[in-house]
Parts: sequence; structure tokens; C-alpha cells
Amino acid sequence: MPWFVPIYLDLEMLLHIYIRHTKETFLNKSNYKGRTLFQYKLEDIKTLLKCVLQVVEEEIKEHFVYIASGMVDKNFHRKKIFYNDDCYQLRIRVDGRIMQFHQLD
Repeated sequence: MPWFVPIYLDLEMLLHIYIRHTKETFLNKSNYKGRTLFQYKLEDIKTLLKCVLQVVEEEIKEHFVYIASGMVDKNFHRKKIFYNDDCYQLRIRVDGRIMQFHQLD
């Protein structure tokens, strides 16, 4: 029987991504030093996230199988995921909650 953990993006993280990482809400350059901004609108971020998750889907599944077997007990963290000539960072907590998702320079 395969072990499965649903991966989810809750409202708190969606708002965080939208407020801190989109051009639509970019207000003051000095507050965003070192931050990357998505070129996408809010509606497109969920679609983008699904596509990025598909790129590393097998790696995520394998990681959660290791968690279930007790071999590893930590969050999934991938620093460089390439999709559409862009690079993203993704962190997923052991319960499946997306904790970090942003574009890298």
C-alpha cells in the first residue's frame, strides 16, 4: 500500500507569496532587497506551483516514503528546480504544507 501525504498551499502562504513576491504588490524597493518577484499574477501562481511540483514529483514521493519508513524526519527542500528557463526554490513541511516557494535570480 503506497504512503501518501497531500501537498497543499494554505491561505497564509498564498498571501505571503502574493504580498511579498509579486509585482502587483511591489510598493517600496528598499523593503525588497534580495527578494525575487514573480512575473505572474495571483491567478497564475497556483498553476505555476503545480507545474514546478510536477517537475520534482517523483523526488517528493520518494522523500515522503523515507519519512514513513522512519529513514528521514525532515522537510523536503529543493533549492534549484528549473522550469521554463527559470529557477525556483521549494520547501514542503513533513505534513505536506508548502512553506516556501519563490523564484531565484
